[in-house]
Amino acid sequence: MDNAFKNTGLPELDINAIMSSYKKNLDTIHTANQVAADVVNSLSGLQNKFMQQTLEDVSIIMKKMMDTSNAFKPTEAIKEYTKMNQETWTKTMNHGKDLADMMAKTGSKVSDLLKERAREQMEDISAEFTNAYKKTKH
Repeated sequence: MDNAFKNTGLPELDINAIMSSYKKNLDTIHTANQVAADVVNSLSGLQNKFMQQTLEDVSIIMKKMMDTSNAFKPTEAIKEYTKMNQETWTKTMNHGKDLADMMAKTGSKVSDLLKERAREQMEDISAEFTNAYKKTKH
């Protein structure tokens, strides 16, 4: 197969180099997929942790609301519940931001992996055609 273009006047390309380049492409895609899968697992664990924390916070709020010792102090109870709700809401929003940041960093890392491989492949292709052209001229 290496000599398929020998008598056509076209440059001879190194099929092994081309196959090696495609193998590198597949390896890069595999790495990018692994990075993405690892983050999906991490995100799932964090979402579970955050959900448990939120449910615990809501449970505490509900218990305090049911506490009859505050029944005769409605103003204080409302302030306390408002503060607790605000803290829970803030935690929830921060958790969401953390998850979004993690996804953005992962997207960036995967994109960088793929861009680097594309750059390398362009260099490989250029070198291969340059070498093939030189062989044709001699």
